[in-house]
Amino acid sequence: MLVVNLVSVRLLDDEHTHEHEHNEDHHHHLASDHNLKAAYLHVLTDALTSVPVLVALLAGCLWDSVWMDALMGIVGSLLISHWAIDLLKDTSHILLDGSSDEHISEEIRTLLEADADNLICDLHFWQLSERATAAIISVVTHYPCPVVEHQCQLIEPVHELKHITIEVHTITDIPCIPVMDEKL
Repeated sequence: MLVVNLVSVRLLDDEHTHEHEHNEDHHHHLASDHNLKAAYLHVLTDALTSVPVLVALLAGCLWDSVWMDALMGIVGSLLISHWAIDLLKDTSHILLDGSSDEHISEEIRTLLEADADNLICDLHFWQLSERATAAIISVVTHYPCPVVEHQCQLIEPVHELKHITIEVHTITDIPCIPVMDEKL
């Protein structure tokens, strides 16, 4: 089993290295593939905890040291816990539908609010995968365009967005963004 785990670690490490290099070249601001990282850590932990188990088994057979098995179990559980906590820290924000990179929020806001008197009243976005972000955007405007596709075209430069829902709310009595009085 140790050999299988070591081969798997090597294969996953090559894949992880390839993905990391690809991200640095083309998508340096995107998160790494957490599924691949989790799989890599899983087989690496299996491989690394196999070694203390073999040591404990050998110590038990040669010197009748039954306490060695319990000690190696504790060492293995500490190793697994350390990596599990790191992985949870890396992924919990995404798993709880937290916002992705803040530059995306600013870019969306800048592009939409530069058109007419659009004002974003609600913006939620989250990472779907390594290269895809979803967004739900509520826009309030005094001068609505006839189709929502106009707002979608405005945010086309945000290449990370792959799934977009836009609500447009029209206010007819006053502009959304205050107009400066020319007399001042």
